[in-house]
Amino acid sequence: MILVLFNGVSDLSKLVENGYSIPRNVQYFDPFVGARWCWPDAYDNSLEHLALRLTNVGQWRPYGKLSAEDFDTISDDDLSKRCGGDADAALRLYPIIKDEIKTLKLEKIFSLAMDVLPILSEMGGRGMAVDSDELSKRAFGDGNEEGLETKLKKEKKDLEAILEIENLASRAQLASSLFERHKATPLRATATGGYSTDRVSLLWALHNSKDTQLSKLLQRLLEYSTESKLYSTYYLPWSRVGRNARVRSNYNLGTTGTGRLASSHLNLQNVPSIVRELIRPSDGYDYLVQLDGKQIEWRMAAFLSNDKAMLESIKPGRDPHSMTAATALGMDIPKTGQQIKDFKVQYKPERDIGKMTNFASIFGVSDESLSWQTFEQSEGKIWLGKAKAKVYLDAFGRTFPGWTSYLGYLQDEINRGNWIVSPTGRRWIFEKNPSGLRKASNYPVQSLSSDIILLILRAIAKKISWWKTRVIGEVHDSILFETTKHELQPLCNVIKDLFCNPDTSEFGFHLTVPLEVDIQVGDRWGNMEEMV
Repeated sequence: MILVLFNGVSDLSKLVENGYSIPRNVQYFDPFVGARWCWPDAYDNSLEHLALRLTNVGQWRPYGKLSAEDFDTISDDDLSKRCGGDADAALRLYPIIKDEIKTLKLEKIFSLAMDVLPILSEMGGRGMAVDSDELSKRAFGDGNEEGLETKLKKEKKDLEAILEIENLASRAQLASSLFERHKATPLRATATGGYSTDRVSLLWALHNSKDTQLSKLLQRLLEYSTESKLYSTYYLPWSRVGRNARVRSNYNLGTTGTGRLASSHLNLQNVPSIVRELIRPSDGYDYLVQLDGKQIEWRMAAFLSNDKAMLESIKPGRDPHSMTAATALGMDIPKTGQQIKDFKVQYKPERDIGKMTNFASIFGVSDESLSWQTFEQSEGKIWLGKAKAKVYLDAFGRTFPGWTSYLGYLQDEINRGNWIVSPTGRRWIFEKNPSGLRKASNYPVQSLSSDIILLILRAIAKKISWWKTRVIGEVHDSILFETTKHELQPLCNVIKDLFCNPDTSEFGFHLTVPLEVDIQVGDRWGNMEEMV
């Protein structure tokens, strides 16, 4: 039996959240995922848009987009027509998108996605357990200590007094005070003619400040911004989740053109370490276990380009980031374990830049973009400038010339109007301009990395399907589990075996680069130690 569901992860996750089991003896077909991969350039893959564009169905949604509250105001007859129309539209799309998948030879990768769909739905629907007492204490305080909510209110009032403005949330008022009254160095203008006060702009002003008092003010504004985001993005929404204090997310297969999973509803893929400390094992479980794929995108780049230096860099004891940094500094590349260790200590900032350069290069980032990425990721501590960023990018090209040759191959394919095809069969035609090449350099690496993780997730989930251990989260190259004392070591053994030996035979290729995995264990997601 085939079950057709449009954006099925969302619906199935809701079933799991409400205590229902997902059918396992069926084949799933999600037109949303299929359409996203068949037409990666399409600006709209919503059910309504796809159905009106690809089928002869008439408009069945007279009310447009509805919120949860809107459904209560619609008559039963109109609601029935709308829901029935949604189901009819999905069924009409099924044969059309199925044929397109076959035409584009996407059957194998789409089949993998549909195998993983129920795993992701269960993962998102069951969610992660939250330490609600600690969450409440952090957000709202207790009898002995004030919470972040009160602290932010006090700090807001204090900052408004120092800045002599009425409302700290007003970008215009803040910009006027900082850049006119306090003479901070602006970074860029806004569309309305003022100056930007986003995080990078504040870091830039701090970087250029020679005034001690202004520097302290800017530092306070940055800390206030960070803590405000913690409160508004995590602490407050998480305090409202209810249902036994669990946070849940939809892990979407069809949101990105590369196939990389995206997390929506509550985004659990970008959770800061301090917030991860609130995630605990569910009742009846003892540990959280996280697998982290080591440099998986770098390894896929080495596999795709077959660059000798890249392949050498992923051998045990090697360090590709020190290689790029040493080349940029005009030094001999450290090769022995002791040389690499010494280099990391003596040239830590340069090695950090080398790391950012390596990933910027395989994703087609320009020298100007690398300069700003480095500045932001170092919290304003490192400013390269465009010229020095180019030195590092050129050093990458000299260190790993095979990647440059691979980019030449991609450019030739783009110029011919050919598909850029990944080893798992994903394909995309990119525009014949620099932007197209940047996208093309990113696409095979990120899509192959994502697909390898999906393969590993499917294999592990199948292996532990009868265990108490279960998957509760995914963060790009990482998978999070909760397990028991009894199953901890067997789980680690399964992870090492299946991660380091992924079976890609269904796609007709063998992964010739070794994969490595770090396994961390703890009683909180933000407080884990490496498993030996």
